[in-house]
Formats: sequence, structure tokens, C-alpha cells
Amino acid sequence: MIKKFKKKKISLNLRQFTNEISNLLKNNVNNSWLESRIILSHFFDISMVDMYLFDNIEVDSGKIDLIYQAVNSRLKNKPLEYIVGYKFFRFLKLRVDENVLIPRNETEEIIDMVKKLFPKAKYFLDIGTGSGAIALSIAKEIENSVVYATDISKEALRVAKTNARENDLENRVHFEINDLFPSEDAKFDVIISNPPYIDLNNIKLSLISEEIYFEPKIALFAENKGLYFYEKILSKAKDYLKFNGSCIFEVGFNQSREVIEIGNANGFRCFALTDIFNVERFVVCTLEMIK
Repeated sequence: MIKKFKKKKISLNLRQFTNEISNLLKNNVNNSWLESRIILSHFFDISMVDMYLFDNIEVDSGKIDLIYQAVNSRLKNKPLEYIVGYKFFRFLKLRVDENVLIPRNETEEIIDMVKKLFPKAKYFLDIGTGSGAIALSIAKEIENSVVYATDISKEALRVAKTNARENDLENRVHFEINDLFPSEDAKFDVIISNPPYIDLNNIKLSLISEEIYFEPKIALFAENKGLYFYEKILSKAKDYLKFNGSCIFEVGFNQSREVIEIGNANGFRCFALTDIFNVERFVVCTLEMIK
């Protein structure tokens, strides 16, 4: 049962209040110690360092109700990132809300793979950009890159454009509302996508995480056992790739073999790569060179 917290009438210092919030969260989250500090850092506008240096200061009583509301939301499994409104992704601080998928830590690995596998690539397309995490990271980390990013959601693109502006990358990424591919007649060295890949008929989502119910369904679910978008992208990617161009995908658990088969059937040479958890999380598909 979710507690209904009441505003404290006694004064509390930051250390005491942090410990109280941590205790309230401890049975519901994996790291209540860290999450309590993130929540208070956000609402009191205090850096994480200052949380330690000045933990004896009295808390702002005007913010206490807001913090208890945030704790209540967290106890109902609302993702912490939606509560504080941001997510750190590589070298970026990204705004996130319930119109975009929260970028996962393993997705960061795509950027390293692109830099390692395609060191001479210049033209990139990020399909289903969401918050803009991949597209903006490519633009920031690959010098002279030309990056396009598409999404079918107007609300998601609004978030992505905000992130571009706030990370000083507003002129580095061409955003377009579109279903998969851009309308412009452009050719790319690399097409990147982390598309929806959860089976539309999956009835065991609670085994993944209850937090997933807060995220946009359009960014999570796909037909045909979650393979729909891989089929759609790979069937048309040749028209948007340069000679010997490649696609790199994030895929769901146990989907790598099937995505490789889809790629092979469309004239690509494909292989899987593992993530930090040794799961085959990524598939690279390169156009076969003409023999």
C-alpha cells in the first residue's frame, strides 16, 4: 500500500531528510541510498557534491510536499528518470518525459561500436530517435559527422530537439517526423536503429520491469514477435545506404539470430555483438559487395 505522507512540521537538516527518503524507498528500489540523493538534488537544486559538503543545512520546507509526491510516484514504480526529468547518456544530459523511451545504459555501446567499426563514416541516419540519444551522441563524438534522425512521434521529436538545443547540437542533427526513412533523397554510410522490439503479444511484461508500463507503447512493442521493424527497415535500407554501407541495430533478448536471417534474406552480411552483460544485443548488417 502506498503511504500518504504529510508535510513535516519539525525542521530537518539535509542529512536527516535524505536518510528518511532512503528508508521510505528501501523496500521498493535497488539503490535507495542513491535514488534519495538524486531526488533531493533535483528538487533542492543542489549538486550531488554539495549534498555531502553541506548535509547539515536545513531543508526548504516549501519543497517537502513536492518531494513526498515524487517518492509516492517512485513507490508506484514510476521511473526515476521521469520523476526528475532527465537521463545522463554518455556525455549528454537528456530531458526525458513519458513521450520518449528512457535511454538504456547498454544502448550507449552502439556509439562505441559505430566509432570502432566505421571509422571513416560521415553520413548517419538514426531511425526512431526518441529522445535523440543516439543521434546527438554521434553528432557530438564524431567530428564532421552529418546526422539525420527520424521518428513518427511529434512529441518525441519535440523532446529530441530540446535536447539538441540544450546540448549545443541544434545545428548538427537534421530531425524529421517520418515513418522510418527521411523524405530527402539522401544516402548514408551507417543506419542505426533501436526500434520497438517487444512482442506485441507479450503478456509477461512484469517479468521485465513494472516501470515499463510508464513508457510509450509505440516505442516498445512490435508485431511479428517483435521483428516487424527489422523486417521493414532491412527491406528498404539498400535504397538509403551508400556502397558497402551498414545497418546496426539493438535487438531484444534471443532475437539476434532471427534479425541476422532477415538481413541475410535482404542481401546483407550480418553478425551479432554482445553487450556488457554478454548478451547478443546488437546486430550489424553490411551490404554485400558485388562480386
